[in-house]
Amino acid sequence: MPFLKTLRALMIALACGLAALFLLSSLTQGLAERRLTRSLSALPDHDFTAEILALQNQGRVSEALDWARYVTNNPALPGQAAAGGLVVTLEQEQNSVWRQADRAAKGFIVGSGASAEEMGGAIAADMVVYGDCRDLLIQGYYKVTGHETDAVVAALAGVGLLTELVDAVDWAPAMLKAFRKANALSQRFGDWLIAACRRSVKARALDPDLNQVFTDLKRLHDRLGLAKTAAVFKHVNDGADVAALAKYAEAHPDEVYRFMVTAGDGGLPLLRRVGDEPRGFEWAAQATRKGAPGIAALRKGGELRHVTLFVRYGERVLRTLRLERPQRFLHALAMRSPAARNALWAGVALLALAALWQVRAAFRQKPSPRYA
Repeated sequence: MPFLKTLRALMIALACGLAALFLLSSLTQGLAERRLTRSLSALPDHDFTAEILALQNQGRVSEALDWARYVTNNPALPGQAAAGGLVVTLEQEQNSVWRQADRAAKGFIVGSGASAEEMGGAIAADMVVYGDCRDLLIQGYYKVTGHETDAVVAALAGVGLLTELVDAVDWAPAMLKAFRKANALSQRFGDWLIAACRRSVKARALDPDLNQVFTDLKRLHDRLGLAKTAAVFKHVNDGADVAALAKYAEAHPDEVYRFMVTAGDGGLPLLRRVGDEPRGFEWAAQATRKGAPGIAALRKGGELRHVTLFVRYGERVLRTLRLERPQRFLHALAMRSPAARNALWAGVALLALAALWQVRAAFRQKPSPRYA
């Protein structure tokens, strides 16, 4: 019968495909990873002197000093002489009490600034109510006078007043406001924040998603500090991105910061792609040393990445079958719907008949041809 022949062909094709997947998994295990490692090793190390000077000119002294020390702690990197001189200069600037106090006071009064001291002053102002009231008054003045207002700052100020009596969460909106004023929040995340803050103010209680973002932000800050958190946070688009950064920074804070700064836009999806691999952060650190070419090589993923993905998803299918997930789904479906249960019984009967037919066909002998 045509139907049974088609069914038999499909069953044979499935069996052959599973056998081929098993053999391919054995042959190509780690091949793309080895190609990627060789590609990264072949690239020259990047000279970070220009990036350090740019951070210094932007007033981000703590980050510039961290990068300069990163270079001097890795003697194989180029620009050792320049980095050594910058370490001395930046340490003097970092340890200047007058400069730290001046920046912190500026952040406390005007609520803006890119340096860690200025953001710290702005956060301190928000913790004593002054900052939230100041920002709401400024945004109200802008609206009355026809100037462009910042809905994100206004929304966070409202949430800051709402959470004023809860210190554990009050500093989180203050930190996000500081990030916004330092241009460290993306437009997409700003829109997400506005919606979440409005839900919180309307309900007079923190929105669960917003509360989770505050929790993940605290985890991220505990591992990276204020300045580094601001540097990586500009690539966040939603709460899931914040959770991913917090998870990866928990075990690899320096690697996450340097990779995100080097990769720039598009770095977070790439980090999420490699972060769960056994050697993912080893590749991320190696790609960071190589600069933009290293990030491009990592994004390409090796010459045989398509083979690796095919094998990986094939292994997931086999693992799903081994864990009996399809069987559990069908069992739950049968328990809920009598029609589905009858359909499954019909399928069992049909497949059993097909199997018996195939056995009968295999042992049936063809009649000998007769000649006239």
